[in-house]
Amino acid sequence: MYLGTIDWQSIRFTAKRFLPWPVSISAKFTMREDGFTLEQGILNAGRSHVDAQADMQDYLHPNGIFATADG
Repeated sequence: MYLGTIDWQSIRFTAKRFLPWPVSISAKFTMREDGFTLEQGILNAGRSHVDAQADMQDYLHPNGIFATADG
């Protein structure tokens, strides 16, 4: 089992015809031999905010549960 966190702040996302906008990503997760759990994943992009959770029980047959709360 592997418990991990990712925290990536102050990213500037740029696409061809759009101005750059600030993005940040934060995640707390668990990787197991047979599956993956995202306890909390947060994406902030400009004024948008997504807070997500996910649980995948089997890498070979990836069915899972995904939930979001946005603000």
